[in-house]
Amino acid sequence: MLSKIVARILPMLLIFVSVVSATAPGWVASGVVLEYSMDSDTVTFTVTERTSTEVKVDIKTENTYKAKENASSYAGQFWFDNSLLEGASKNEEIEDYKVTDLGKETYAGKEWDTITLEGTVSGARTFRTYDIETGLMLKQTVSQPGAPVVTLNSYTIPDFGTSEPEEEPEPEVIDEPEETPEPEEQPEPEGISEPVEEEAEEPDVVAPPQEESVGDVIADEETEDEEESKSCLTGAILLTLLGFVFVKR
Repeated sequence: MLSKIVARILPMLLIFVSVVSATAPGWVASGVVLEYSMDSDTVTFTVTERTSTEVKVDIKTENTYKAKENASSYAGQFWFDNSLLEGASKNEEIEDYKVTDLGKETYAGKEWDTITLEGTVSGARTFRTYDIETGLMLKQTVSQPGAPVVTLNSYTIPDFGTSEPEEEPEPEVIDEPEETPEPEEQPEPEGISEPVEEEAEEPDVVAPPQEESVGDVIADEETEDEEESKSCLTGAILLTLLGFVFVKR
């Protein structure tokens, strides 16, 4: 059943490749992975290579198909030249398509500014909704019995993000500048003292012996005789006093 659905839907998806004169958006490059739901089934587009002339894509449903798109086309299986979408107004014609709606819609967990284009593919009316800013296809419906509604489920586009929820950045911790410790005073090493300058001792001056004169010798002898006389007088006085005391008793 799925193969029959894919057989019907792929020609409708690929029809946009045939139109030329524009350029695929810059994000259409190697590494892009887009998953679309098709009712209860899914289809995955993986861009494997992009050159100046073509875009190579693997398309995976139950099986894997390889496709090549014209990089100079204004539309592909999952993109539209966003330079043609900016500033468009309702009922305006862009190439072979008519702008039927402008608004905001949510796909793959994100709200987009959308533009819907109406065209005719193999006699069936086809409506495609794009993100105005990037030209990414968000939804496709075809007015043909049994044709599934194709809706963007998830996306990985390195140039402008991913549909996976982003983790909130942790609050930045600002390290306070560390205080520079003041240099500690280094203790003076024990047992080591500064050399003390010793004062030079002045040599003792020895006075040369003076020769005594004859006059000095005589004077010294007279002094000694006087002292002896005084001693004798003092002793006599004491004895006299003592004798007086005894006599009086």
